[in-house]
Amino acid sequence: MDKDNNVHRVWRALDAETCNFGIRGRYLILFLILTVVAVIFTAIIWAFTGSLIGMIIGALAVTAAYIAVQITQGLMTSREFERKLSCMRLSKYLKLQLNSLERYIQQNKIEWK
Repeated sequence: MDKDNNVHRVWRALDAETCNFGIRGRYLILFLILTVVAVIFTAIIWAFTGSLIGMIIGALAVTAAYIAVQITQGLMTSREFERKLSCMRLSKYLKLQLNSLERYIQQNKIEWK
């Protein structure tokens, strides 16, 4: 019967963002970057203070990274965050040399018919 009525099922879950421990989609990249920075910070402190204090500071740093990502998720939508990331990759301006129309024609060798 479904074939006669041209009914098509839509699977919305396939289009949904991934969500792991409350961190959605592109925010996972931010969490990974902040976690790597936290681990590097912890490794430096761990060498000077010792293992127990280093583990506590490491746990606090990773928790702070998680909370920072949760705050960022609350401040902007995933599309705004994606625009912010792509905006950072774009140049702010283009530097062009000004050419007169006569020079432009000479450089491009336009043949007039």
